[in-house]
Amino acid sequence: MSAILQVEATIDLIHDIDSARLPQPSARRIVRDSIAKLNGHLHALRASTGRPLYYDEAASALSSISDILLVLGLLENSSNVRNGFETYSAISELTRKIVGDDALLLLSFQWDWEPYVHIDITAFPHVVGISLPASEAKNPLVLALVGHELGHWLWEKVDKLALTQEITARLRKLLSTPDAPAEVASKSEVHQLTMRQLEEIFCDSVMVYIFGPSSLRAFHYFLQSPMSVAPVREYPSYRDRAGYLCDALDKTKFRGHDRKRFSLEFPEQSDPPASDSEWNAIVKVRRDLASDIIATAFAECEARELDMPGVEAVNAVAQALSSKMPASNGQTLGELVCGAWLAFDGSNSGTRTEVAKLNELVLKSVEISELYRRGVLHAET
Repeated sequence: MSAILQVEATIDLIHDIDSARLPQPSARRIVRDSIAKLNGHLHALRASTGRPLYYDEAASALSSISDILLVLGLLENSSNVRNGFETYSAISELTRKIVGDDALLLLSFQWDWEPYVHIDITAFPHVVGISLPASEAKNPLVLALVGHELGHWLWEKVDKLALTQEITARLRKLLSTPDAPAEVASKSEVHQLTMRQLEEIFCDSVMVYIFGPSSLRAFHYFLQSPMSVAPVREYPSYRDRAGYLCDALDKTKFRGHDRKRFSLEFPEQSDPPASDSEWNAIVKVRRDLASDIIATAFAECEARELDMPGVEAVNAVAQALSSKMPASNGQTLGELVCGAWLAFDGSNSGTRTEVAKLNELVLKSVEISELYRRGVLHAET
């Protein structure tokens, strides 16, 4: 009986949410689908004969409720004025190119410093939830981080069979000893951690492809002073990630960034102890395969016809913003953000007031760019 009451309570909650006032076009569809799914559970629960069937259906209903509450929370937050609504359409277009035409973007904020992406919400497999820190949700200078989060979705679509076999072979070679069988190399934790570190390089590379040099600036903004410098097995060190970002940028039209100098901008994290053979193997395999992962990320982006920023367009954006004017020639989101950082550097002022003024100009530029994308305006030739 409790499951029926829980489903009914969730339906009541949904009815309290006025989907018409939510900014995302996907809101009404999500609300409609949620009610339909819950009504299906109600019917099944009431029709269940016997405890085993009821318990099975109750478990399924509670799983749906969990997913629905997550999505409703994203929807509610998405309507808050803390969000930069101007960027929704451009990011939604990126999302559809990466995830698929039926993808539904929920761009929101969260009370946490780290950006987050929600992947594979069982009840809503096509919902892409991206949350930025509440304090930065309206800051277009950090939008490159969205590219990294979308990279996690793209990673899920990549055929990783050959990569898995390559990792296994390399780990086996590094970890096999006369006293340890070769199977140690395929131990799930070691393999998973290696794959997880390579995923971060892949996602950073997707970010660079879409957002160019602004990726390095956003990475620096968030991680130059991390909350902890303790090494984390799931991630490459900050300095290594900074180096890979430079490697990826060298594959664009913005090549030539000083890799060593940029890497040294980040605090040093301790290397794994020499006695930790598994960790050292993970690090070596990751470093050996990093360039291949960057190339794979770029190939996946190109296959989905994602736009890479152009140097001339970025410079035009920077010139307009530096003149206290919005950019007005249909530049891509990546070009707008790159140009914003150039304007920021040229302003010789890092005050909060100046940043707020720049952000306002960038968001206005995003709105103008959307008019070009829709064909309302036409780019100058």
